[in-house]
Amino acid sequence: MSVTLCQFEQGEEKRWDAYVTGNPNAGHCHLSGWRRVISNSYGHRPYYLWHCTDDGKVKGILPLISMRSLLLRRIFVSLPFLDDGGILADDDKVARALFQKAVQMANAKHAESINFRHRSDSRLGLSPHGKKVTLVLKIADDPDAIWKGFNAKVRNQVRKAVKSELEVSWHTTDGLEDFYHVFAINMRSLGSPVHSIKLFSEILKAFEGNAKIILIRKGEKTVGGGLAILFKKTVSIPWASSLRTFRSQ
Repeated sequence: MSVTLCQFEQGEEKRWDAYVTGNPNAGHCHLSGWRRVISNSYGHRPYYLWHCTDDGKVKGILPLISMRSLLLRRIFVSLPFLDDGGILADDDKVARALFQKAVQMANAKHAESINFRHRSDSRLGLSPHGKKVTLVLKIADDPDAIWKGFNAKVRNQVRKAVKSELEVSWHTTDGLEDFYHVFAINMRSLGSPVHSIKLFSEILKAFEGNAKIILIRKGEKTVGGGLAILFKKTVSIPWASSLRTFRSQ
């Protein structure tokens, strides 16, 4: 068994994604499509490591992206622009082998650091940042149970949205420009750099059928929106925004 770079040739992409789909600890960030999204959007180079047996069985993976920091120093991130990624392995031995290979590669490329974005303890003795949280809401099968699970403030906010006659609709590329318009205005008002619209276009392309845009409209005007990604039984919303001028109405 050894750790090598996945070249994504001759069905290797299907083997990679099959391992991700079959691993209970995997998230959508582990899917191979993100390498195309990030590379095509920003030109960052992907280095996807995997640990395979001699007969080709995948035992672990590590998606890495090589990029420059704000100080123009080379860093490796798993994965940039997302809140998940990191090492996915069958056991600690495989995880350690992937980690050591990543360190060797980073040293060879004169990288300053490696950023692993694990949702749970990697058991590798790494120093946690602890500056981000991931919120997970379990959805009950019964709509009434979902409603009763909300606190009074959330229920009042939902009632207000209903009274405001807001309309919700699902889209793919046809809703991209409306979503991006709201997103860009909101990010600029926060003083944050705005992602290229190409990033979202590439996401919709790479995860066709599982990446969707949700738009909130007040009459003919789009006042809010988000990009949702479906993976297994989870819906993630990495990006969402609304126009401040409509929040008090």
